[in-house]
Amino acid sequence: MFIENMVWGIVIAGLIAVFGRVVDIYVKDKKTPWNYWIAPFSFFAFGFISSAAFGALHTALFNWPLEFNIDPFRSGSFIGYTATGIMIALVGAITHHYIKDLHLTGEKELEIEKQTTKIIDKN
Repeated sequence: MFIENMVWGIVIAGLIAVFGRVVDIYVKDKKTPWNYWIAPFSFFAFGFISSAAFGALHTALFNWPLEFNIDPFRSGSFIGYTATGIMIALVGAITHHYIKDLHLTGEKELEIEKQTTKIIDKN
């Protein structure tokens, strides 16, 4: 039960830490750290899936020595929370991949432009 109640606290603490790191990098380097894009999605997915798993496990083990109840793992809330967590993780992974490709392409073009300008200036 302790872990079940701690899940969303861990999620909030992780989100605050990531947000602080992103702001720090942005203020210090004047760059947008796109590699942190997936972190909020990962934390929310962890929150939903862990909340569902630990909640169902707590209910299933309520009368542990006498019986193990499998019904909480078939409930609508367990399936819904787990599916929501998986969908959030998928959306995060897909958008992270798309943004990474878009951002890296832009960076490569700028680097090529800088190199071309240096070559032209030398001649």
